[in-house]
Amino acid sequence: MKTMRTSVFLATVVLSLSAFAPDHAKADAILAFTKLANGLDANDANDAPAVPAGSTVVWTYRVENIGGVLDESFAFGDITIIDDNGTLDLFDDFSPMFGVVESGNSDDILEPGEIWIYEASGTALAGGLLNTASLTAISQMTQTTVQLSDIAIYQDPNDLTVPEPASLALFLAGLGGLGVAMRRRIRSIAP
Repeated sequence: MKTMRTSVFLATVVLSLSAFAPDHAKADAILAFTKLANGLDANDANDAPAVPAGSTVVWTYRVENIGGVLDESFAFGDITIIDDNGTLDLFDDFSPMFGVVESGNSDDILEPGEIWIYEASGTALAGGLLNTASLTAISQMTQTTVQLSDIAIYQDPNDLTVPEPASLALFLAGLGGLGVAMRRRIRSIAP
């Protein structure tokens, strides 16, 4: 039985570009990236939505330029998102579909104040899943690549966390070995 009990906290990743601010603009440009599972920012197991195995899980990817300067200096282009699908295998990674421009002008440049939404869906696995999404964007001012990531977790409410027999046997064997070692040590120290 595969179980997912991970307690990870990874807040929305934020990048400040104030060091690159031109002299005429001293405000910060901030790029924020958040991944949601069934509408929840589930970065740890306590916040994870309950998604029964076999049902649909929807991932939403929110990209926002929180910059305060309406200036192309703080804009981002060539935005791509790759989701690892909860595995180390690169062959099952996927890119979510661009959904809507929540705010902005739809010109393919993420300018200050704009919010872009991407979406993907899949079938929930037994035991739940923790997967990571990575965002890559190009700063229009510096032409440098910016990379951010965020995680999302969902859990199977029908998953009972019962230890596997082999794990339990290994644990008990370790305790027994520790007891034998302690007993031998006590005998060798005793006068």
